[in-house]
Amino acid sequence: MNSNNNNSIGINSFVKRQIQGSGKTYSILSFEDIKNHAETQLKSNIYKTGYRDGVILIPVHNDLLKYFICPIVKIDKNGNQLWQKAHGKESENNHEWANDLIEVENGDFLVVGARDYYDAYKRNILLLKVDKSGELIWEKEFNAFGAVDEVGYTISSSPLGGYFICASVNSIEEPHRFNPQIIKIDSFGNLDWTRTYNASGMYYHRFGASGLEDGGLIITGSTNYFANPGDLEDALLIRIDYNGNVLWSNSYGSGDHDDWGWDVI
Repeated sequence: MNSNNNNSIGINSFVKRQIQGSGKTYSILSFEDIKNHAETQLKSNIYKTGYRDGVILIPVHNDLLKYFICPIVKIDKNGNQLWQKAHGKESENNHEWANDLIEVENGDFLVVGARDYYDAYKRNILLLKVDKSGELIWEKEFNAFGAVDEVGYTISSSPLGGYFICASVNSIEEPHRFNPQIIKIDSFGNLDWTRTYNASGMYYHRFGASGLEDGGLIITGSTNYFANPGDLEDALLIRIDYNGNVLWSNSYGSGDHDDWGWDVI
């Protein structure tokens, strides 16, 4: 949605794509109902400044939270929907979303994403375990000491056992610098270890990781750490072993364009 100085709110094309069946967060309220509610909140000065310039966060009243749905959708090989489920804390004014999932041995799923508490740089890594029908088994949050904005982007398994969450994190000391974080967990979501790697990325970058046959990981993302003065951002690859030790790290790109890493296979 867009707002202007007279507290009037418009609905943009991005919001209009968030409908049931799209796989995106949607609401059973009409767009006009959402717009009117947002205008009322804005005129009542019920909003917060976002985590970057130009962003205003308008919270949804608790009575309306139940009408917003972030789905997990299962389809068959022909694209037909088998089921759709949504999970989140209805009792609190926050927002959950999922970025990746993986099927585990018994047909259950581990889902990784984030929970936004609508404070400046206040997002925690969210891990859900759901059964083969999409029903919630448990959930856990991860937040590193001193980190204030953390989003889980990918989850992958290791042939040596366990799972790796790859997240983007910053810190109180350097809120505008984001780095990849790897969290090693067992099948119950218990923490084995966590490490953060230097990338000097930005808030609009993301980091992801893919498991390797030797049990390690290859991490991809974006960086300006290796750039020469005046250069722009580069794509980044970091290879680590099963215990999180760095084996090598390289950046790729040209000095006259932004080059981002998004995924690796």
